[in-house]
Amino acid sequence: MASIMDYLDWRGDIPFSLRPFNEADNLILCEASYVHFENIAPGMDSTDTISISEAAGRYLELHQNALERAADGSTRKSPLLLYKMAQTPRYADVQIGGYVNSFSKEREEQMCAVTFFLPDGTAYAAFRGTDNTLAGWKEDFNLSFLSETPGQKHAADYLSLYLKDTQCPLRIGGHSKGGNFAVYASAFCAPQVCDRILEVYNNDGPGFLSDVVASQQYQAILPKVCSIIPEGSVFGLLLHHGYDHHIVKSSGKGIYQHDLMTWEVLGTSLREAASLTPVSAFLEKTLQAWVEKIDYEDRQAFVETLFEILTSGGADTLTDLGRFTLPQLKEHFRSFREMSSEEQKTFITTFTDLFKSGWNTFLTGLTDGRKPDPQEMIEAPEADRVQHTKKTSGTNQTVR
Repeated sequence: MASIMDYLDWRGDIPFSLRPFNEADNLILCEASYVHFENIAPGMDSTDTISISEAAGRYLELHQNALERAADGSTRKSPLLLYKMAQTPRYADVQIGGYVNSFSKEREEQMCAVTFFLPDGTAYAAFRGTDNTLAGWKEDFNLSFLSETPGQKHAADYLSLYLKDTQCPLRIGGHSKGGNFAVYASAFCAPQVCDRILEVYNNDGPGFLSDVVASQQYQAILPKVCSIIPEGSVFGLLLHHGYDHHIVKSSGKGIYQHDLMTWEVLGTSLREAASLTPVSAFLEKTLQAWVEKIDYEDRQAFVETLFEILTSGGADTLTDLGRFTLPQLKEHFRSFREMSSEEQKTFITTFTDLFKSGWNTFLTGLTDGRKPDPQEMIEAPEADRVQHTKKTSGTNQTVR
């Protein structure tokens, strides 16, 4: 099925003056934020910008064989997307500025943002999702017990500082954790920035703790939020939201539906799905039940213990974890054995509660109290899938 790469083939020759900003443009700019613009795009301390056409040329000069690696799956496909964007009249002259890529293992922070200034006079600030670092993933887990992570605060400061002196209407968006940052930053940025926000796109990003959702600032930004998730979503269903989801089709399988490049495009919109898949609905119910049962302190203790074990063998990235040696595996077990009995008990109990939540959801059944068959959950036709509230208003809005 068609993807955002196909959209660029179809619509890349049509400027924003003729076809206003749409859902597919949102995905394209979010995916483009995964490009490493170091030594290419100006930073927050500069008012300069660079066109996508020029940025693509510089990127290829600095990163030899980048397109080949992206094409064969060695890296994300965002460099391929950037190169294709640079060949289109719609995107070639879009300006890039305000690039920041902040990472701190000590603060457990990973936040990357870049702003695209469009020919229609609007700007789109995009927040990158989680990278390959364990510190970045640790911040994701910290969302389960912290009302504000360092990355969220940095994201709000980014909008407040970089965009405060601009006068253009704004769209804010992000993918995965970047989607969470987009919503949080839009809600808690400076009023002179918040007032100019047209739309906020959360593309399969997790939610927030209940106190954040209940806050006045969050409630004020809710009408502008468009949450888009694939039919097999996991990440976009986590925690609390306060908004409904626009569910879309994906050509990916399982967890690979999280990849924006697999989301199916139909014209200028995304192809709608009737509902969540049974597996996704099952996971949603399981995780909700688990989060409601475990208090903040136990969630924090579980996360701290989990990542202490994961990093005990010297791993800093997910790639490192995939290269386990026997001595490293022994180090992980040793790390757990050396923890206090209370830490071990909390970790095991919390993990067991997660399993029990899943089992109880399975026994309760996802529809009409019926116990779902595991094979049916995988192969159920679309018409029989568990229904989920969809948001259709708030999508495809344009500024004329």
